[in-house]
Amino acid sequence: MHYRLKLSICLVYFIILTPSKVLFAQTISEQHLDFETRSYSSSQDYLPFWLWANQKGIIQEQGKYHQSSILRFEGSVSKAPQKLKFSYGVSLVSDLSAPSTSQINEAFLSVGYKKIFLKIGEQAAQTELEGLSATNGDFYYSNNSRPYPSIKFGTNGFLPLFKNVSFSAIYEEALIRDQFEYIKNPNLHHKNLFVRWGNSKKLRITGGMDDYAWWGGTSPNPAYGKLPSGFSDYLRVIMCCSGGPNAPLSEQDNAAGNHLGQYKLTIEKEIANQSFLFYLCHPIEDRSGIKWQNYPDNLYGLSWEKKQKQSLISSALFEFYFTRNQNVHPTNSIVPPDGQWPVDYFNHYVYISGYTYKGNVIGVPLFYPLVYDNNGKVIGIANTRFYAFHGGFAGSIIPNDNYKLMLTYSVNSGLWNSYPNKLKRLSALFEYTYSLNKKLGINCGLAGDYTNQRKDDANDNAHQRSNNKQVMGGYIGICWKLIP
Repeated sequence: MHYRLKLSICLVYFIILTPSKVLFAQTISEQHLDFETRSYSSSQDYLPFWLWANQKGIIQEQGKYHQSSILRFEGSVSKAPQKLKFSYGVSLVSDLSAPSTSQINEAFLSVGYKKIFLKIGEQAAQTELEGLSATNGDFYYSNNSRPYPSIKFGTNGFLPLFKNVSFSAIYEEALIRDQFEYIKNPNLHHKNLFVRWGNSKKLRITGGMDDYAWWGGTSPNPAYGKLPSGFSDYLRVIMCCSGGPNAPLSEQDNAAGNHLGQYKLTIEKEIANQSFLFYLCHPIEDRSGIKWQNYPDNLYGLSWEKKQKQSLISSALFEFYFTRNQNVHPTNSIVPPDGQWPVDYFNHYVYISGYTYKGNVIGVPLFYPLVYDNNGKVIGIANTRFYAFHGGFAGSIIPNDNYKLMLTYSVNSGLWNSYPNKLKRLSALFEYTYSLNKKLGINCGLAGDYTNQRKDDANDNAHQRSNNKQVMGGYIGICWKLIP
């Protein structure tokens, strides 16, 4: 077990086992413990897309059968008058069909005071938009991969700035220790700042920017070797300055490290016990993205939600993804025009594994599939140019149940020269959960993929034939809340 997990777990156990009266007087304590197990089956030697994607890296794509189990423990200790709160959690994951994938998926400790928090460890992002979004409403951080270990400091929600205006901010540092990573022991820096105006009952608008940056580590490529990782190099990274004299030449001409970011805009409105949300995420990988020269590459989303959840349809969502421009025109070219280099989202020529962690893309899961070398290292993402339509809705049919239906259609062009013929993909998921009582619930799901890619016929180049693939799969599971 890595030292970072040992540290996180020790901190969690310290909070759990320390008597509350030592930490606080007149405390409020909450604890939750649940166990869930699922049996997966597929018609092929791999699972349909939405059975494994956006599952926090818990389920592996490869394999005809999976028997996955998760034990989660979370809790908090707080004292209201001082608004001081400790939160902690651990989740253990095992797969009987692939014992080597057993893992500590989450282990974290968070300390909050009023609207400020400090967190150490690994914790997945809170599920947003009723779990209907293909990427949790965010271009660069979904729940598609395991959460990476980090130290994070920031605001807990939005803090008032002045009348009708508030802000939120996060500063985060992560140490990436990943057996699939091409660069050994890189660092990941992240910060964001968002400003909000108004309120949701009338109109609320939020806008801001995220910045992620890979830096440091050691490359097996002798042309790079040990990458700059000193304090002065760190300052260059966080200030988005050009790289120092020991940095790769492209970083000296641009910014130190591999920066990825997004502009994010949300508009919220409540009407008659219903909430509407529009969101836009604009990807940034170099100066062209900052200047919107890669428009129309964006994630566009629209969500509707009822406050009354006991309804046949209580929420619905539609998203459109477009990543084919990449700051190169025209967008329908297979090969970019001379002198124009695509930004190639999530990929990088030094940090070869790209924006991935533990064998999964960290951001939009439609950036898929990954490419591996003979040593099992991720050496890039095969498909970064696509457009996709994604939709879903959720609701309740009878008391004590809920369901979710999602459908995604994407047209994929690979990289600029890798998919001469577009690959079309249709992925669907239906999930149903019924609670027998407060402690016991059953759940099941059905999913399927259909892909179509026309390719040249070796016997007759004047004609084309379709290379069609389809896979069906599903799961059935049970969840037992040991401490509700």
